[in-house]
Amino acid sequence: MAEQTFQVPDDVRQVINYWVVEWRKMWQQETPSRIHSREVDQGGAPDWHPEFRRWIDRGAEEGGLNQSGRRLHAPRNPDQRLRTTRAFRKLRNKNPREFEVLYRTVVKQHSIQETTNWLNDRAIRLDKPERYRDMDVQILLWSAVDKALRWW
Repeated sequence: MAEQTFQVPDDVRQVINYWVVEWRKMWQQETPSRIHSREVDQGGAPDWHPEFRRWIDRGAEEGGLNQSGRRLHAPRNPDQRLRTTRAFRKLRNKNPREFEVLYRTVVKQHSIQETTNWLNDRAIRLDKPERYRDMDVQILLWSAVDKALRWW
């Protein structure tokens, strides 16, 4: 039997893409929770965590230092970011698989193919029977965005 193909409608794809980009921006605006990584630099000092380095670089681009020498940044977590966190947390509790797909797409910036491979590799590693196709992951992403928007 031939494998069925699935196409996400263009208008739905545009909504999904819009929100993936918006949530990614919100996620990247958050003040990082870690300053140092577990690595050490060439001098033996703890190396900066990549998120912290991006945050510092972004602060310099957004206005540099204020009069007291402190970096200028937006408030730690604006309302939209808190709403995003709550929606993602609720999705994680209600449907972990959809959360994993949305998280990997938004935060880790993985493609559908990379996410499909990761899900299959994990299923094999954990000796689980399920296997995913790109079509399955697209449907999971569609459903995840729909639920997150309702809870956002």
